[in-house]
Amino acid sequence: ESSLDELQAQYAQPVFVLDPEPRQEQRASALMEALRRQPWAGGVTVVQGEIRLVANDPTTAAREILRIVAQSEVVLARMERVRPSLEDIFLRLVGDKRGAQQEATK
Repeated sequence: ESSLDELQAQYAQPVFVLDPEPRQEQRASALMEALRRQPWAGGVTVVQGEIRLVANDPTTAAREILRIVAQSEVVLARMERVRPSLEDIFLRLVGDKRGAQQEATK
């Protein structure tokens, strides 16, 4: 069995956390959709009001996220790059297996 540090090292795709200011639900929803359409976004979820984006290409993501946020006119209270949580790793592993199963059935 792997420790959390080993899992994070193996599946260490950076996660960007965007924390929109309150009362921007429509704009934040549009922002999430715009982020989901990006080829460098491995996954976009909401956890306790924060938008979490797993980046397949962290360099491009770091540059492009701010441009997309500005276009969406969402005001952020905070944006930061963090190590993936155990939940992020689990979702990536489950997502990878689902994708492989779907490809195998085609």
